[in-house]
Amino acid sequence: MSYYIFIEEPELTIEEILKKSWKLTEGYKMELFILQLRFIPWYVLGILSFFVGVFFVLPWHQLTLINYYTFLKKTGT
Repeated sequence: MSYYIFIEEPELTIEEILKKSWKLTEGYKMELFILQLRFIPWYVLGILSFFVGVFFVLPWHQLTLINYYTFLKKTGT
């Protein structure tokens, strides 16, 4: 989540960004980890289709992470 925090607040130092990311994901780390794991089969399928499928999975994965970041910001954790 630190990448998205950096995009929104580029004036923060790296240390502040990492602390904010750590606090933001507090209580959601396992859920975020499982979310990341769910994309592994899609990437494997993308690679098996001569990397054509990866071009579809990458934006989907990024949009999912952006939506999750938005969810975490709204919960105010």
